[in-house]
Amino acid sequence: MYPLLKDGVTLGQFVTERDEPAGFFAENAQGETFEISEELYHLLLKADGTHAVFGEGMSPARTGALLRRLKQAGIL
Repeated sequence: MYPLLKDGVTLGQFVTERDEPAGFFAENAQGETFEISEELYHLLLKADGTHAVFGEGMSPARTGALLRRLKQAGIL
């Protein structure tokens, strides 16, 4: 099974009052917001359940840990 964003998950970018980029976030269906890296933001944009999007350049242990954290947060 490949990663798939859960229904109700929102991905976005924080901006300053001057509309300048200030980071990235993922919000689960319960409204909890998590700050994420730009790299993870772009990976999650591709998490449509049709292909692997994690693991390239990461150890299997790190990939597994990341997937577990995202599932616990209600993102995947």
